[in-house]
Amino acid sequence: MAAALQERPAVGNPKRLYASRHCSSPHEQEFGGLSAAGCRRLRQLATTFEADPNAVVSNRPPIKPGTRLVRQWKEQVHVVEVEPEGYEYRGARYENLSEIARLITGTRWSGPLFFGLKAEQSNTSQEAQ
Repeated sequence: MAAALQERPAVGNPKRLYASRHCSSPHEQEFGGLSAAGCRRLRQLATTFEADPNAVVSNRPPIKPGTRLVRQWKEQVHVVEVEPEGYEYRGARYENLSEIARLITGTRWSGPLFFGLKAEQSNTSQEAQ
């Protein structure tokens, strides 16, 4: 599977077709396929790189600056302010939500998962409230 995802589209082939190929039935049957969201994201990336091959794509969740993320953890409420270039928590600036989640819980967490921005992918819950 890794080899299939690492292959480059042939010269002259639009990247959009490459994305479609990896979201199509034969690929789904062989490897289990991507979720609808995964296919949308792959098509979005293909369009972005087709327009600008040197584009920089952020993996940061698209949250508007000024948004407040509120999370209760062990009977304490934690508030994070979303800023244009990061996050503010208790007067300090952080690059990503995972740093803040780790600070709050003392263990490694996916920040977007901890703050409810990403659905949990397994049935086991990491939450130990």
